[in-house]
Amino acid sequence: MLNILQLLLWPIRIIRLLFVRIQEYIEDLQISLMETRNRIQPEIRLLNKVSKKVSIVIPNYNGQKHLGALSS
Repeated sequence: MLNILQLLLWPIRIIRLLFVRIQEYIEDLQISLMETRNRIQPEIRLLNKVSKKVSIVIPNYNGQKHLGALSS
């Protein structure tokens, strides 16, 4: 029974693997294109990779004492 199930799922695994490989290829191609563009036009700098940093902005008026150590 397990062998039959594995045979039935085999095409799905192959398709998933191909999809992952295509995604990796596209990401590599995008990075290569951005690096080429950065060399050709350095004044218009494009990011090589997506930054995973975030910033949090807390607008306030005379409320720095409530922010404590967060305000810097």
